[in-house]
Amino acid sequence: MLATLAWAMVSSVSGSEQCTSQTEMDEMGLLSLKASTSSTDFGPMIPPLEEAHLASRTGRYFPFAAGYNGDGQLCQGNTGPPQANPVRVADLDKVHIIQVSTAEDSSYFRSSLGEVFSCGANGDGELGLGDFTERLLPTRIPGLPPVRQVVGGDDHVVFVNKDGTVWGAGQNEGNGDGCQLGPPEDGQDQPSPKAIKGTFDTRFADVGEDFNLFLHEDGTVWSNGENDAGQLGLGMKSTSVCVNHPILDVPKAFTVAAGEDHGIIVTKESKALVFGTNSDGQLGLGKTGDQIFRRPVEVPGLKAVLGASAGSRASFFLTADGEVYATGLNEYGGLGLGHFKPVYVPTKVPLPEKAWKVVAGDKNAFFMLTNGLVMAAGRNGDGQLGIGDTQDTAVPKLVKLTDVIDVAAAPDDTSHTIFLAERAI
Repeated sequence: MLATLAWAMVSSVSGSEQCTSQTEMDEMGLLSLKASTSSTDFGPMIPPLEEAHLASRTGRYFPFAAGYNGDGQLCQGNTGPPQANPVRVADLDKVHIIQVSTAEDSSYFRSSLGEVFSCGANGDGELGLGDFTERLLPTRIPGLPPVRQVVGGDDHVVFVNKDGTVWGAGQNEGNGDGCQLGPPEDGQDQPSPKAIKGTFDTRFADVGEDFNLFLHEDGTVWSNGENDAGQLGLGMKSTSVCVNHPILDVPKAFTVAAGEDHGIIVTKESKALVFGTNSDGQLGLGKTGDQIFRRPVEVPGLKAVLGASAGSRASFFLTADGEVYATGLNEYGGLGLGHFKPVYVPTKVPLPEKAWKVVAGDKNAFFMLTNGLVMAAGRNGDGQLGIGDTQDTAVPKLVKLTDVIDVAAAPDDTSHTIFLAERAI
């Protein structure tokens, strides 16, 4: 995405496993998992680089926000001007927040107890609060079971629960135009979270503009929602698929990533499979014009891929040695390559340190480095990069936060970012 996390299965790092105790990781919502993971374990799967980095973090982390605030999505208690320097989110100091996410103009915060808080725009009920009224401060979403992951898309949000079911709230096009929260009979906006039919044994999810990708416990990938560009990877020509379906005949997956109109599967063999539209080279398959790939295709030239993130017509791949490769639309310099030209095959992003995660947003990207800092590039007209100004940049610049453990930036039509960090610089 979602602004998405790059999850994978834990393996040895530098010859030995580096992790905190099982109890500590579970409390963080980041339970360590090995190849023998059972469906009774809680917590998302973590790639080796990410697991090692998180295990070394011992501070207290707080949510910060940057960018546009016209709908109160920065959770400051107002709809004030944009913020180019990250500001602390209000009213959450006494809540142990361990994960953040964003939709187009909304923000979400998950606590260590599995609660979710939301703020910002709510025209489609995407805050999950039972109404269509915006909120200027974080408000706890009632009625949810314990949540292991929250993921925002365009104007909808999904909640992966600890029991493996997935609930959703917000926009639900219906009538063949998306139905990302359920079949046509449910084709209306949902201000209160309800179960998405056909979801079970779900370990992790990522959300595109109007579609969802779900990673199951057994490594299979399922999808539903809008499919006009083949972004569900099912091989179907239907413009939408309302009922959750498995993507057949692909290897078991580590993780998934959903962009505006395309998707990525990272397999347990550390290969990257892509599907959807390649209109701007976002699939990394070279210049193919507006060709649509309705079934997953392996990206050539990439090795030892451990994670991925998909944004607005761009893709990023994280390798085992901490390198990031980018491809796709680059009009704002959002690939971080130092120029504004489109790129049609994965190209290495020059970074000063190894990366342990990459998060793609709306024509921008955030590179999370092993030294605890984050560098950002791309679209920045509202200060959403958090670098202290409102200038677009093709060269990654330092976000004004230290010891950052999570970043959330929606993949389409968004101008704000949420961070989970120790403090501002």
